[in-house]
Parts: sequence; C-alpha cells; structure tokens
Amino acid sequence: MTTPSPLKPAKPVKLYFVYVLVISVLASVWVWFWQSNRQAEEAQLPANCKSRAFAEIGGPFNLVNQDGVAVSEKTFLGKPALIYFGFTYCPDVCPLSLQSMALSLEAAKDAGGRNIEDIQPILITLDPVRDTPQALKNYVTSGGFPPRLIGLTGSVEQVNAAAKAFKVAHTKTYPKATRQMII
Repeated sequence: MTTPSPLKPAKPVKLYFVYVLVISVLASVWVWFWQSNRQAEEAQLPANCKSRAFAEIGGPFNLVNQDGVAVSEKTFLGKPALIYFGFTYCPDVCPLSLQSMALSLEAAKDAGGRNIEDIQPILITLDPVRDTPQALKNYVTSGGFPPRLIGLTGSVEQVNAAAKAFKVAHTKTYPKATRQMII
C-alpha cells in the first residue's frame, strides 16, 4: 500500500495571471518604443544648425589678437575653431590643456583626419589686465602649444562678455599666503 504524498499537488496556473503578464510585457514594450521615438524627435536639430552646441555656445565678441589686430566672432565665421579660456600666468592647468590641444590636433592629423589644418586653435585670456597682446604673443609662441595658436585679449568688459557668450564661469581670487591670483 502506498502512502499519500505529504506535498499537495500544484494548483493549475490561473489563466488571468497569464493575461496580466502578457499585457504587462506588451505595455512595457510599447512604452519603451514610444520613449525612444520621442527622444529621437527631441534630438533632431534645426536644418540650419549642424550641431546643438553652435546654437547654445558662443556669440558676438570684440577682442584683440597677439599682434594688436582687432578681431570678432566674424573673423572666424565658417571656420572650425578650438577655443580655450585661460591665462598666461597659469602655472599648470592652462599649459597642460594647450599641450593637450596640440597633441589632439596632431593625433587627428596622424589618423588621417581631413582638413585638420583648417581648425584654428584660440586662447582667450581671462586675465586681460596682465595678458597684453605682447604677453600673449610671447606665450603662444613659447613652444609646446598648437603651432597656429592665436591669443586674444581685450578690456575686462570685453573679455567678460566673451566668457559669458561661451558660458565660461570665472572669478579672481587672491590666496592669503601669496600675492598671486587664481582664476
């Protein structure tokens, strides 16, 4: 004689649980497709804009280059540019960033990048009081930086306007232990 199993037989899965599961999966797939299509629509740029950054960063400026020649955003209109905001008395970050710019341009050229020579590297000072055109000229030609690097300066107001147009936040501080400023 056999003894009955102490385990109860499994109850059959209710059909409505299967329906709920199928509907949940279908709803999840529909939401995923709807969300990805909506993001793709938002990512589309206006026909006259090649990159969203061009529409949001930059604007009019009037500065002077290292040769004392007045320049504006129109000087560089239609030309690709790498713009860096820094200053000549910067002990480490600015030179390293400009050297990285030079290495990046060289690597792009070595990788067969087309029209790399058309890219204009630009340094816009954040310390126009000390960074005169002559100081910028000495700095940008000192070596290790992109060969065609242009330095731009102007009045405090002009430099602040350029920084604001390019959404560059900066402030001068004077550490207590030194007379040097930090930007």
